[in-house]
Amino acid sequence: MQEKTEFNIPTLNLLATTDASKALQHDAVYKRLYRLVAGKCTSLSNAAHQSSKAAETLLEVLGKTIPKPNSTRWNSEFDSYCVIYQLRDKINIAMERVQLPKFSNQELSFLAEWIEVMRPISQALDKLQGENTVDAYFGSVLPILCVTQKKLASLTPTHTTSLVTALQTGMKNRFDDILNFDEMWKCGKQKAFILAAVSHPFFKLRWLPSSYRKQAEQVFLCEVVHLAETATRPNTREASSSSADFYGFHDSESDNDTESASKVEGLQFLSDPSHDVDQLKRLVIIAGFICWIVLNSMTFI
Repeated sequence: MQEKTEFNIPTLNLLATTDASKALQHDAVYKRLYRLVAGKCTSLSNAAHQSSKAAETLLEVLGKTIPKPNSTRWNSEFDSYCVIYQLRDKINIAMERVQLPKFSNQELSFLAEWIEVMRPISQALDKLQGENTVDAYFGSVLPILCVTQKKLASLTPTHTTSLVTALQTGMKNRFDDILNFDEMWKCGKQKAFILAAVSHPFFKLRWLPSSYRKQAEQVFLCEVVHLAETATRPNTREASSSSADFYGFHDSESDNDTESASKVEGLQFLSDPSHDVDQLKRLVIIAGFICWIVLNSMTFI
């Protein structure tokens, strides 16, 4: 399948760090709660990894260790906070045993909501960094970003409204050139992402909002036909040896046949209910098109 892509990972990391931190600048209540909760989570994690006595106590009370965040990997901070919240029924007992200030009910409620808001970003990073054959390739980037955007839009927060706003603004600033589908014919970069996603057997058109599927189908079919015609067109030296080819007497009929065959196969691919890569074994033109996407993926971006 398509070549693994990592070019969006640094940008998503910036969304989770730089853009998320902007919520602290515009909401004093959010800033106070976040710093209280983050401070207690950090203190607990440090206690678990800097003192063998505290580590033993925490393991005895909680039944598991608290992961220590890695400063170079934002997801590790998210994972650590998740573990702390999962242990919320025992966490204050543990805090007391290692002589740390307890979490208030409001702080635990805030932590739960913060995790819910940041989860779509964490999941997107995990998928782009993973080895899953569906998720870790160029064709998955746009579907992953679309799902992330949709999940953020569906949230109805109480304590973290400013965080959601900061993330949505960050998404727009960083990815609007490929997430705004109103002019997909005009933006070459976005068209490349769309072609990669639509030609991915797992995604095809189903990841797109229904109002854009017909347009994406036309973009896909147009490119499949164009590539097929280019591949079957004779080179200049071969053409010059034939008078018929020189005058173009057979080109029109040949091109029409190529267009018809490639368009039919493209429609067959899109209408096939299967989303398994094995379907490409019987769709030679589409398989060739995907190879072309793979070979040219880095030139698109």
